[in-house]
Amino acid sequence: MMKALRTALNRFHKEEDGYTAVEVVIVFTAFIIFLMIGFELAYINLRQATLQQSVDKVVRELRLTTGRDLTYGELRSEICDEAGVLKTCDSNLRLEMIKVNPRQFTGAVPQSFCTNAAEDPNPQRKFTAGHDNEMMLMRVCLRYRPVIQGVGLSKFMNKDEQGYAALTVNAAFVQEPR
Repeated sequence: MMKALRTALNRFHKEEDGYTAVEVVIVFTAFIIFLMIGFELAYINLRQATLQQSVDKVVRELRLTTGRDLTYGELRSEICDEAGVLKTCDSNLRLEMIKVNPRQFTGAVPQSFCTNAAEDPNPQRKFTAGHDNEMMLMRVCLRYRPVIQGVGLSKFMNKDEQGYAALTVNAAFVQEPR
């Protein structure tokens, strides 16, 4: 019995048929994983750039038209209107706008202010409209689901219980005088 097993293993070891298929399977798998990581990274970059640009446009409009007071909901909807690519913007965007003193600025509160998907997406954290020559800090957070779940880059992302990752954007501006 052992001699037959040893003979079969020696024959298998000396045989060279199919070695290319094994090599192709290993290389193809690694290639596909790298391709998925690249796709996920490109999509994250697209989301981040779109969110940053939409926040910048809305902040510019807000800074230059100080006679117009926007509510929390109006500001959120303007950001989401500017960010057309972000599908979950209306339901998973949260923002915070606070007045800061530039001479005594210690930084924003470091705790996460993003909303979970199961929570109400619209609660205000802090939202203070600025007046003439006041420095304002705006933080925007968007929760999103990674495109490819559990493989590649999304495996290493910091996600909540529902599988949502977060993108954050900060903007600081000074209200122009009226």
